[in-house]
Amino acid sequence: MNEQMEKVWDVLVKSDLWQTEYIHEGVDRYENHYILVEDGKVYDKVVSLAVEVLGLEEDASDTDVERELETTLVYTDEYTTCDDCGKIVRTAPDSYGWQPDFYVGDGFIACGECFDAITDYQEAYLEERINNPKNAVNGMLSDTQLENLGFEKLEGGYESGWHPGQTDDPTEIFDIISDRYEEVLFTIDEVSQFYIRFGVWVRGEIE
Repeated sequence: MNEQMEKVWDVLVKSDLWQTEYIHEGVDRYENHYILVEDGKVYDKVVSLAVEVLGLEEDASDTDVERELETTLVYTDEYTTCDDCGKIVRTAPDSYGWQPDFYVGDGFIACGECFDAITDYQEAYLEERINNPKNAVNGMLSDTQLENLGFEKLEGGYESGWHPGQTDDPTEIFDIISDRYEEVLFTIDEVSQFYIRFGVWVRGEIE
């Protein structure tokens, strides 16, 4: 956090607002800084406190405050913190092509960095998706990682959507090839407003 942010934060943690509301600050995996609040009421109070502490004009906007503090004010229904490293994680889509960069385990959430570093997370993630056409790998494991795990991607692209010809069904595909391979895995390769493109990976051919 910059000097202005430190000044505001020192006042904030000693205030009644800190005692009664959830407010958290931190960075994401790219070192972008955020302040997390629960609702609009707390959001406005944090902005007002920053305006007062920094001596800004009374009509200063939240954008002015964010610029001074080099941060972004966000809500906890769209962001949370990694239970392992404490970094900020976005949990709500911000575009049609968005895919999650976190793993939700049994009572915890891990950011993409921690997921990449902890083999147990990757194994549990895969276990939930192998031979499960209703649950696909959606960005957490790269093609290279899957290849290193012994999976092979079947040729041909698959699409499901509103456009003509986009009628591929993962369940139907699984039913057709599951008697040829021990393990079948689906990956979401592209997400858009009206369709998705997905891949089919296999491991362990049945003779």
